[in-house]
Amino acid sequence: MNISNEANKRYGTVKRFLDAGYGFLVCEEIERDVFFHSANWRSAETPVVGQKVTFELAPGRVEGQGQQAINVHPIKECPVEPSGIAVQSDKGGVQ
Repeated sequence: MNISNEANKRYGTVKRFLDAGYGFLVCEEIERDVFFHSANWRSAETPVVGQKVTFELAPGRVEGQGQQAINVHPIKECPVEPSGIAVQSDKGGVQ
């Protein structure tokens, strides 16, 4: 199943991930937790509770089941470089 488009892109957080190979995401736009299977996890690293992700929604595999997350990508957080911080040198001046 490959339903890929930017209009369907959502942001969420890993709520739970089980050793059985599936987990649940929370998303502010969606009332219920969103199921995802490890086959739809797009990283070599294991999902971590609290991890921010992007994903797309697709119909559940079983009739009557809610939507599921596909193409789940962890969001890599960029380290923040300190800027504009004065450093005092050992010569007594500020650089």
